[in-house]
Amino acid sequence: MSGKFMNRNAIVDTIKSEERTNSIQKREGLTKHPVRATVCQCPNPNCGAWHDILTERNIPTDDECEKILKQHNKKKNA
Repeated sequence: MSGKFMNRNAIVDTIKSEERTNSIQKREGLTKHPVRATVCQCPNPNCGAWHDILTERNIPTDDECEKILKQHNKKKNA
């Protein structure tokens, strides 16, 4: 049994889309940008999802993440 809402072919299609997007991301040097999965809502049961590279946003660096977490914890404790 492959999934509750997606059949096996749709899951394979989604995984292949993720692999293609990851290779494009590495090839074009876009590893600092997040990737979003978009589920296709067409009536085709074998159609899964595709992935988009969000070039308008950046993933924070490790140092920036630590600063963000510290600020969040200060606000939460106050």
